[in-house]
Amino acid sequence: MRGLARISFTLVAGSVVVLLVVTAFIASSAVPFSTPASTQSVSSISTEVPSTRILTTAPAPSYIIAGGQEGSWFSSDQHPELYKLSPDTDFSAASLVPVSGKGTVWSGGYNGSNWLITGWGSGKYLNPYISLYNKTTTSKTRLGNYSEIGSEEQEWAGGDVFAVGWNGTDWLLTGMGSGYLPGLGLSNHMSMAVLSANGTFTDLSAQIPEQQDLILYANAWNENSSYWLVGGGWFGAPKGALFVLSGDTITNITSEIASAVPSFNSIQSIVWNGRYFLIGGVGFLAEYDGSTFTDLTAQLDQALGNPSQMLSDVTDNAVNAIAWTGTYWLIGGGTPVAYDGPWSHGAWVVSLSQRSGEAAGDTSATIFTDLTSSVIPSSVLNDGGDSTILTIFCSTSAGCAIGGSDSGFGILLWYNGARTTDLSETVNSSMSYVQWVGMPDE
Repeated sequence: MRGLARISFTLVAGSVVVLLVVTAFIASSAVPFSTPASTQSVSSISTEVPSTRILTTAPAPSYIIAGGQEGSWFSSDQHPELYKLSPDTDFSAASLVPVSGKGTVWSGGYNGSNWLITGWGSGKYLNPYISLYNKTTTSKTRLGNYSEIGSEEQEWAGGDVFAVGWNGTDWLLTGMGSGYLPGLGLSNHMSMAVLSANGTFTDLSAQIPEQQDLILYANAWNENSSYWLVGGGWFGAPKGALFVLSGDTITNITSEIASAVPSFNSIQSIVWNGRYFLIGGVGFLAEYDGSTFTDLTAQLDQALGNPSQMLSDVTDNAVNAIAWTGTYWLIGGGTPVAYDGPWSHGAWVVSLSQRSGEAAGDTSATIFTDLTSSVIPSSVLNDGGDSTILTIFCSTSAGCAIGGSDSGFGILLWYNGARTTDLSETVNSSMSYVQWVGMPDE
């Protein structure tokens, strides 16, 4: 990749952990769900899903990882939090890696055996940090200190990694840098980098067309055509950005989605299901089959029904989380992540399926079902506070983990396709926001 900066990681000690690799704990078999005796660990709720939905009931996962932060966004008391919850311990939360310093966990990715978990943190060395976790021991790595690296790597300094993707050989990291970038100097800007399995970091940020002060919140890999779809923006701009990364070539396709989706704004989530991408963000939801964008915003609004819950690029009601279960989509939203304005929406969850045999882009074949009252606990919906769904991760064999926030307390749910288990009490004594969740797809 000519002209692109590379750096390999070196081991250090004592860094704040905000980007780490976790070796998966593989269970011999899935543990069937049962309601634990102790309500201090888990309080279970159960609501039947409408019969129009064709859902399978999944067994409990071998574990759930939940990441986020203690303290409010944009405050001085932000501290990263990361927990592992196992059904064989009544889903009690165990701190996965002790962390210190300010920061957060924004996102993570899975390569079949390891988790790469990301965010930002303050400390002596350049962000982002890397930690390797193997059940009992932790070793930390970093990009290097300021005297050891070139200006291309320093462009990530003080920034955030918001999304991680895996394509079978390499990780893709996207987010925002706040360091020096050629042509822009010291500035906030979109950042993108490839992290190989051997630890080589290749920065792509200088190659991004029409570089500007935005955040790349999401990325997804199309294994059929071997390219990344990368998106982001900023609700306060307000504007969105969408790119295709193929090899070392980055193509800006923002104008294409903007012309097809009138309410297009900041992109918060992108997921590929093997046939097409689903793209969501502030005020919109769209489908992309690699050549055509299809606007699904009106259909989603109709399913949500309540005008106060409808997507809006004015009041910043956003699609924050999208996950593919293997047979249908689960979509959640509300106030976008890292929002610093007044909250005016509650958390919501919907499912999206297509009739068997129908082509992508055929909106007459899409079926949206509002699952808000079935999935989200009534204690969240009825408390009159501000709530949002920020993250969803679905396993084809173990249901879906769902995270968010309710009036400054973390939301953590496990949904098995027919009922919800509320795990919030296991984490919300220390987590203000559950911003990322993961489960092994065993």
